[in-house]
Amino acid sequence: MKKCAICNGKTEHKVVDIPTELEDKFLIIKGVPADVCTQCGEIYYTIDVARELEKIEDKVSEKSIKLVRAKNAYEVPLPC
Repeated sequence: MKKCAICNGKTEHKVVDIPTELEDKFLIIKGVPADVCTQCGEIYYTIDVARELEKIEDKVSEKSIKLVRAKNAYEVPLPC
């Protein structure tokens, strides 16, 4: 188990949903693997996951990804 850089708490591997805002849209990126601090909730991604998140942002900007409406947000699965 890794230590949190913020509070020195322990992290555990989880699959999380990441809320983000992009181009006046509130997105929820679903199913993102991450290490999450059990104490403060800080989220850590591998470099590969961070690259996938960047690709999603690019695809949303290019309008080449299908967004699924979910109330006032859009859901995007990882990987897309």
